[in-house]
Amino acid sequence: QTQGIRQYRLVSRNFPQALNFTSTTTQPYMTLRHDLRGSYRVCLVILVVAVVSFLPLCSPLQPALRSPPSALRGSVSALSARVYPTVITPIGPFAATRSPACAFGGALDKRMTAATDDVTGEGNFMVELQRMTAEFSMNQTPPEPSKVAEIVTSMEKSHNDYVDLLSRLKLSSDFQSLEYYALTVSHLKRRDTTIDELNMCVRWQIDSMKAYSKQQMPPPPPPKVMEMMQAQAEDFDSNGGGMMTPSITMPPFTGVEPCFADPEMKETLRSLTGDHDKLVTFGASYGSFDALGKCAYIDQMEKVEDRWGILLSRLNLMDQVSEGFKEETSAFLSGMGLTVSSFYEVLGEAHDWMRERAEENR
Repeated sequence: QTQGIRQYRLVSRNFPQALNFTSTTTQPYMTLRHDLRGSYRVCLVILVVAVVSFLPLCSPLQPALRSPPSALRGSVSALSARVYPTVITPIGPFAATRSPACAFGGALDKRMTAATDDVTGEGNFMVELQRMTAEFSMNQTPPEPSKVAEIVTSMEKSHNDYVDLLSRLKLSSDFQSLEYYALTVSHLKRRDTTIDELNMCVRWQIDSMKAYSKQQMPPPPPPKVMEMMQAQAEDFDSNGGGMMTPSITMPPFTGVEPCFADPEMKETLRSLTGDHDKLVTFGASYGSFDALGKCAYIDQMEKVEDRWGILLSRLNLMDQVSEGFKEETSAFLSGMGLTVSSFYEVLGEAHDWMRERAEENR
């Protein structure tokens, strides 16, 4: 019953860490700008920058569990204090239960898939862009302006799709959709940047690549772009980058493990999945709640998350959590510069952001 977990890479699956500028990114820009006179050559540096800056735009922190096993389908009770587990649980972007707005095969799911495939799917423009960047870095081979024009057209379309997707998530009345947006905001905040600033960075790169394709001078980078480049250069040196992250194909458990032969464990799982399903469905009208109702809803969702943490921690102590799942989620989070504990912190910060937005509208 192994389930496929789709890894959506924007709306924050990598957002910031995909801004992995190498330690030489800033210096080549300054060297080319001041030492070379031809606009044709000046623009070459844009390829070095763009290839490592665009991936986060199509990467929500959203690997979604596909077709969850029957054991994971099934009045919130047995509430407990918040405790961060040592393994990833089926909550937030990893939740097996999907709201109507985020249903598999739905309009939003298709938009996420399309945004991801533009950057990471078969035949995506990033492959050619990476090849051009590598050639330029190794032997200073200038790419053909016509090829750059083709790439930037695809890049601009993908960026526009991403902006549209984020807007839909932000304005959605569905809790799960808005939670994805909040995760993006919180993840970027840890990189000391915002969605608007990241958009500005990519927009500058697109404009610069367009200038290169026309053999014109590129626009000067805004101060924030240079700041982000320097910060990401240091981050690249410290953790090696991690531009691409693997997909997750293993579920944490199937529900047929020996521990579930115990009637109490089986009932715990049944009750928890049932409560989670009801809460996610109820959250479809989250946008219509008043401020107190929104905060109360988030509190209830966190209590369900805590119950998942307790259950998965028990299973982990009994060695009933799939080792493949733990390895894949660890690699997935590492690719985004996160650990299991920091993922839960980002999720908590996302919920706090949602509470603040609710309070602002009281």
